[in-house]
Amino acid sequence: MTLSNVFNIIGVAILAYGALGSVYTFIISRSKASSGSIGDINTSRRFIVERIILSLDFFVGANIIRTVNELDFTDLGLLAGIVTIRIVLAYFLERELTERLPE
Repeated sequence: MTLSNVFNIIGVAILAYGALGSVYTFIISRSKASSGSIGDINTSRRFIVERIILSLDFFVGANIIRTVNELDFTDLGLLAGIVTIRIVLAYFLERELTERLPE
């Protein structure tokens, strides 16, 4: 198993933990909320967005390690595209974190 595969596995684990934790957080907040409230969905959103951003860092790290090992210009162009997409995703996810849904 290569180091890039380890980074990919860690990224998937963080992403799965974020999804499961977000669902758990939402269910707990929903059960504690009053009958007319939808619960604190903002806490669930923050939880999963933070984990998505962290997992994206691990995925980019895995791609960097793979590209350095292979040293192919096609892979280098693909890596540049992935990093660009990651930056755009992180920007919009961070923006999502700063916005709160109406209660």
